[in-house]
Formats: sequence, structure tokens, C-alpha cells
Amino acid sequence: MNARLVLADVPGGSITFDSGGHECRAVVDPLALGLDAFMELLDKPRLVYRLLDEDSRMDVMLADMFGERVESLLSDYADAGGLGLEGIAGLIHELKNLDRLEVDLLRMGFEVRDWLDVHGPLSSRRVWLLIKDLRQRPETQIGAARLNIFPADKAAVVAAQALEAKAEDKTFKHYFLRAPDDLEREQKKLRVDAQKRERIKSQQMQGIVRVERGEESFKAAQAASQAALAEIIASQSGGA
Repeated sequence: MNARLVLADVPGGSITFDSGGHECRAVVDPLALGLDAFMELLDKPRLVYRLLDEDSRMDVMLADMFGERVESLLSDYADAGGLGLEGIAGLIHELKNLDRLEVDLLRMGFEVRDWLDVHGPLSSRRVWLLIKDLRQRPETQIGAARLNIFPADKAAVVAAQALEAKAEDKTFKHYFLRAPDDLEREQKKLRVDAQKRERIKSQQMQGIVRVERGEESFKAAQAASQAALAEIIASQSGGA
């Protein structure tokens, strides 16, 4: 990391970089575009012109009137600002899942508004550095999402992996290593199955106490009740 970039990375700071033989000066933080425009930056690379100062913008636009090099300009700008295109893409991705980033930042003592406010103390470059670190930590919201698990510290994840490896049932998947969506679907299925068993049990219990028309003898009613009880026992054994 260039120390000069670190020093330049302040609210309203600027950077100088070369692109296609032209020296360009631009705002260091691409979030200066505004949140909505920043979200579209990769899809609409011409937005990078708005980050350049007036002289640089006129220079590169006159040299490339049809915008054939605008994607290279964006890439050069992103690299000079310490983000790269990967960093811009990563920030856009986390903006679409802002709740988990906010939780992780709060646990670290930061406010997400400190980044979203262009005058705040957290720059996009700094937030990207934090995100890259968080992705390596399964105990964080961002790290768990990357692994598609619930948040769990590394020791718990390692222990869960060891239990999986030792399990005789090779289809066994430890709770810590299961995808939240899979767990939710399983819980929903268990609830539905339980409701079905309750309905069956209720219907069969009603059959036990009800004597149908034509069953005039006590023995006939008793036999019907015993058959209903057998069905209950069979259904419970099947559910287990």
C-alpha cells in the first residue's frame, strides 16, 4: 500500500494517476458520486468522468471522444485509489446486503453512516480493507455469509469439520456447517410433519369414541377402537 495514498485518503482528498498517457486528477473516494450512482459505476463506467477534476475530464474526453477507453480509465482510477475493480464490486455487493455490514461494523465500534456520508471518517478504501478481513472470519456476519453458514468462531467450525470427518454416516452435516436456507427448509418440513401427525391423531381419536350406526354391540365398538389405536401406534412408529 502506497503511504501517499493513505495520507490522501481523507474526506475530499484527491489522487493523481496516469491513464493512456494522460495525467489525471480525481476525487480519491468513488462514493463521492453519490450512493445511487456508485451502485451503477461498473455498469455505467462513463460515470468515472464525474470523479475527475475539470481539466482532466476535458483532456481525456477530447482524446477519446467516443469513450472507447472509458473502461480502462475506470480501471486505472480504481487501482490508483487502492480499490481496484474487485474492491468496487465488493463494496457494491455489501451495499446490497447492508444489514450484515452494519452489524459487523458496529461490533468493531464503527457506524456504517461514517462510510456512507462522504464527509465521514471511513473511506471506501478503508471499508474494503475491513470487508476483506471480515470475509476470513466465520464469526462475523460477512464471513459466515461467504461460507454460507451461521456465524461461528473458527474453533467451532474446525470442531464441526472434525466431527463430520469422523461420522460413520457420510451424509451427516454438522449444524454449524449447514446453510441457513437448508436449515430453514428442514425446520419448516418438521413443523408441517408434526401438524400432519396431530391431525391424524385427532381424527383417529374421534374414531375411537364414536360408534358408527349399525355397530350395536359393545364388542363391535371395542374392536373398532382397538383398530384405531393400532393405527395411531403405527403412525407414531413411522414418524420416528
